[in-house]
Amino acid sequence: MRSSEAESVPHRVAAVSACRELLRERVAKRLEERLAAGMIEEVQDLMEAIGQLLKRQNTYFRGMERRGTPMHWLDDNDHAAAIELVEEALVE
Repeated sequence: MRSSEAESVPHRVAAVSACRELLRERVAKRLEERLAAGMIEEVQDLMEAIGQLLKRQNTYFRGMERRGTPMHWLDDNDHAAAIELVEEALVE
């Protein structure tokens, strides 16, 4: 689908907004569990890659916002807001 075609399709863009430090803590916890299971090199590589991915994702979404795409930022634990956003989109 070309960009002009995508613009004519009703859509909503939602992104989960969580504290970067909290995300890093969650990832580190999961990777520490894997590390304890003996996956040392894999965990070290994954920690670095995930950190880069988090930064790129945030940059990408902020760029969408700057270019005029309305973003619906949802707190990472606010499930009710996510459900409400989906329900509103279904009604339109």
